[in-house]
Amino acid sequence: MKTHELLITCALLLVATTGAKAQATLTRVSSGDIVTNTAATFTGSAWGDFNNDGFLDLFVCTWDGINILYLNQTNGTFTRVIQGPAFQDSNAHNCPSPADYDNDGNLDLLVAAGGFADSAQSPVLYQGHGDGTLTPSSASINTITGFFLAAAWADYDNDGFVDLFITNEGDPQSSGGSNMLFHNEGNGSFSRISNGAIVNDIMASRCALWADYDNDGLMDLVVINANPRNNFLYHNNGHGDFTRVLAFRRAARRLGRF
Repeated sequence: MKTHELLITCALLLVATTGAKAQATLTRVSSGDIVTNTAATFTGSAWGDFNNDGFLDLFVCTWDGINILYLNQTNGTFTRVIQGPAFQDSNAHNCPSPADYDNDGNLDLLVAAGGFADSAQSPVLYQGHGDGTLTPSSASINTITGFFLAAAWADYDNDGFVDLFITNEGDPQSSGGSNMLFHNEGNGSFSRISNGAIVNDIMASRCALWADYDNDGLMDLVVINANPRNNFLYHNNGHGDFTRVLAFRRAARRLGRF
């Protein structure tokens, strides 16, 4: 290799190394409400642009306390919001899950509640108004009760409206509860799905995540359960039908994938 080529190569390596280090550098923020506010137990958080200003805001749940919304001031600081219906109740909140369920361009929010509580509680679906305010919706989701820990949104039937799955830990004396799947009817209302293993398998479910793992254009679902129990994987067959996967690895081996 010629000298000038070696120098160029070394220079490129130096730039690449410097760039990699720069990208990996994080500075801990030690001031501001987000890092100085305290609560007995923070249980979940979610980023979302709740006031449509193009900057992400932060919603934080507390267990047995009020929730908090931190509005992004676009300059690296946040303003704490604790006024309004979404911040007044003191249920056993667990995890917030944002989505625009009514397709009005404003981010809405589902707050799961009841997990690890002594008595069943209701999750709350809040409708966002695009200005940082959230008010309880009239959806039937707000009337169910259980010991809910988390929720996950996805348009499982590809009708253009996101549907909702909520995990149910079950009461402290049980071995688990029935999870819940709600189909979005596209008019602000939801229909609770009562058939199929996806809502009838009993387990202490903690969290759930939608993903199209087989690239067939349909969202599948994984449900994480408390140890030492098995997790659930549901394959979306289309038309609202799900099959619980019991032998994926063995079948995959036969196909030569593993």
